Amino acid sequence: MNNNETIPVEENVAWKSEKPNDVVVSLIESKIVNPGDKILDEGCGFGANSNFLASEGVKVSAINIKYSELQEARNRANTLGVKVNYDQADVMELPFRDEEFDTVLDIGCTHMLETQSDQIIAARETTRVLKPGGYLLYFGFNKNHPAFQRDPDSPRFRNVEDVQVIYPKFSVIRSGEVRWETKPEENSLDPEHVGTFILLQKKE
Repeated sequence: MNNNETIPVEENVAWKSEKPNDVVVSLIESKIVNPGDKILDEGCGFGANSNFLASEGVKVSAINIKYSELQEARNRANTLGVKVNYDQADVMELPFRDEEFDTVLDIGCTHMLETQSDQIIAARETTRVLKPGGYLLYFGFNKNHPAFQRDPDSPRFRNVEDVQVIYPKFSVIRSGEVRWETKPEENSLDPEHVGTFILLQKKE
């Protein structure tokens, strides 16, 4: 994933998917994440990324605010025979120790928070639980998303520089834009979604 790269994606961006996200897989392939590392998956959905990482020997804690989604994630983990610590928790009040994790995944989680103040609280919590030198993999809608034109004041649409503002203790390693078609069941006004993946590293 190079700077300003456009990444082709399929259903694996969606939180319901059974396939891990391509960019999460690349963390293993590039050895940014290694067996034995401790990872937090914020807003884990149905657990595709968490379960994949656990199958690679990573120690995964995963949180979601919705109990029904956690149950599905646990069921899938049991089917795959992998161990993930799934917990119901709020990203703005993480139930973990300071500097507990080597890497944090925020893939479509905090961009759903509707106010910038909530996003800042969540960012501070993520910063708190991540070790110095640790990585944050972020994904959220950006300002190229068609919906941004209808709601330009919404903090949900963030470019790289917007994310950097709420993560001042991090350096951007690389980023890439993602585009994928909306599905009929979404009843969306837009033909596609547009977002940004950003890999950041917490300063020592």
